[in-house]
Amino acid sequence: MRPYLNVLDEEKRADFEHDILDRIKENYTVQKNGKVIFRFPRLFFTAYSE
Repeated sequence: MRPYLNVLDEEKRADFEHDILDRIKENYTVQKNGKVIFRFPRLFFTAYSE
């Protein structure tokens, strides 16, 4: 997100960060320490030749 944040002035940057955090809180659980753990589904498999 840094490229987006770097072009904004301080006030707009704070507004943008606040909006993003609100959207994150709608979809992810906020931990007791205030941090958010993002889900990253993974797929593991083993390939072999016969």
